Amino acid sequence: MSAPVSLAAPPSAALQISILHVPDCPSIGRVRETLQMVLRRVGATAIVQEVEGEYPSPTLLIDGVTVAGYPLGSVPACRIHLPTYEEIAIAIRSALARRTNETQGNRDSI
Repeated sequence: MSAPVSLAAPPSAALQISILHVPDCPSIGRVRETLQMVLRRVGATAIVQEVEGEYPSPTLLIDGVTVAGYPLGSVPACRIHLPTYEEIAIAIRSALARRTNETQGNRDSI
């Protein structure tokens, strides 16, 4: 019987989250707020950085994976559809699960 898997990442293994955006994007505030709500609810720790440049804005990356499948190669512009609470929560839980699986895989190979 296997032990239960915890989806909470230890503080030393904080998620790497990037909010990519064009200058003066009016949607950044909503994305920040939604992201913080999800992180608190899930109990995950993260290092969040904002990167200004020519991106579809805002684009949210969690451990390098885009939320809601937005391609990075798109034309820089403000998005109409922002990542929802549910999409962000799913992406964070998926990232935590990947980390857990990787950690277990490393322990199994020792």
